[in-house]
Formats: sequence, C-alpha cells, structure tokens
Amino acid sequence: MKYKLERIVLLADLSSVDNLLLKYIKKLDNFFNFKQLDIIHWLEIDSLPSGLRETLAEQGRNLSDILAEELSEQVDDIFGTGNDAVKIHIWHDKKVSDLIARIDANSYDLMLLGKKHHYEGSGTLSSKLVRLSKTPCLFIPEMARPRFDAILAPIDFSKYSAPVVEMGLELAKKASSTLELVHVIKLSMQFFPYIKDTKDIKKELQKKAEDKFKQLKKKVADSPDTTMLFGGDEHISKTIYDYALGQGIDLIVLGRKGSNDDSDFLIGSVAERLIANDKSIPVLVLNQ
Repeated sequence: MKYKLERIVLLADLSSVDNLLLKYIKKLDNFFNFKQLDIIHWLEIDSLPSGLRETLAEQGRNLSDILAEELSEQVDDIFGTGNDAVKIHIWHDKKVSDLIARIDANSYDLMLLGKKHHYEGSGTLSSKLVRLSKTPCLFIPEMARPRFDAILAPIDFSKYSAPVVEMGLELAKKASSTLELVHVIKLSMQFFPYIKDTKDIKKELQKKAEDKFKQLKKKVADSPDTTMLFGGDEHISKTIYDYALGQGIDLIVLGRKGSNDDSDFLIGSVAERLIANDKSIPVLVLNQ
C-alpha cells in the first residue's frame, strides 16, 4: 500500500497552537504539495453562554462567520492570500462521534491536532480521535519544531508494522529524511529473578525478532534495518520515547495498536502514552 498525502484536515481551536500547526503544515506542503487543506473549528453551540448568543443576535452577527474570519487571518499570514486550496469550516456537531464520522466520510489522507502541554483535559479529544477515527492522525505538541530530518518507526511485527514502515518510507522520501526502525525486546527481570547472566536469553530473543523482521522485509522490500532495543521493567513506550529523545528524532510513526492489543475499539497502550500531553515529540498514528 502506497500512502499519499494530498487531502489534509486540521482541527483548530483558535489558540496559539493553531499558528504552530499552520506552520507545520506549510513545511509539509513544501514536500508534498497538498491539493486540499480543510481547517475545521468544532464549535459546541450548546456550551456557549446564553448572554453571548443573545448579544451576537442583537448585533446581527454570526459567531461562525466571526471565527472563520479569525482563522482566515492566520491562514493568510502563513499561506498568503487567495490560496484556493485552503478551506475553512465551522462545524456544530453535538458529539465527538459525529465529528469523527464527518471527518472519516471526507476520506482525508491526514488529520492534524495540536497538544497543549499543561492544559488539563486536552488529551480526551486526542484519545477519542485516535481510538474511533479511521483517518491517520498527527499529534503536534505546542513546542514542536516544524522539521523532519529524522523519523523513527517503532514496529512489533503485528499487522500494523508493514503500513507503518510504508508510511515512514514515503515521508522520508518526500522530505529527504532519515528513517530508522526500532523494535523493543521486552526483558523484564521479574521473570528472571535468579538468572545473573541473560546473554543467552537476549541472543535467543533477538534471533526470534530478526526472523520476524525477515518476514516483514518480504512485505516491504525497501525496509531499512531495524535497531533492536532491550527494554527492562519500564513500559515499552518509555523505552521508545527515551531513545527518540536521545537520537534527536523529529517524528515518531506507529500503529494505533500492537500485537498485544486485541479489541478494535481500544487504542494500544504504547500509542496512547506516546501521544500524552507530557510528550514533546510529534507522533503520527496510523489507524488501519
């Protein structure tokens, strides 16, 4: 499967993060030359104070138009005026599930969402989007830099691994970036409390992982070699994240779930932790 990135959707909230996301998209556009960028502001009308609604009505003003004008100013500052590829939409869906259904119905190639580091509750929408949407979702932390020199793709040889590698290769090719695959071999010492020398165990586990990688290479012939990491008792996501920080990784690409996540309605624990608000590296989650 070859991924294309032509139709992009950005979920905006009229905060300072929007400007960051637009700059991020502009950088991506330099590589991919998007055909369509839809900017969506999800407005929960029922949550607006009644006084505000009455004031706007008295002034004959439409809140959707006001919000669209503000977004248009930001778009013009970054993309220039008269860009027909950029469309702004104000949606009034009452439920997140309705919002997600509309996004998926448009068959976007990529969805972008900002993350606010210290904003309590901002991770709720992220979790629902990545759990319920079929659209690949790129989560951008508020302090992220719009650069793509180094891409990391964690794989576990589940059904998501081949699509992850294919997407990583496509991104790396377009952006002239490096792509590194990484596989974490879990070696929890609680299962080997009386074994002082784990050399043979590590060797056997690594051989099994290498055999699985050979099978993956048959599906994706251009796959680069995989870095094997031995994880301890910490969660696999921490092993991946710490390695990514140490390597100066600009983007992590991974599947929504892994080999240990069975239900189609659950987000994998690795993906969920890597998109948490306290993580500072952009993460692209493939949902199918």
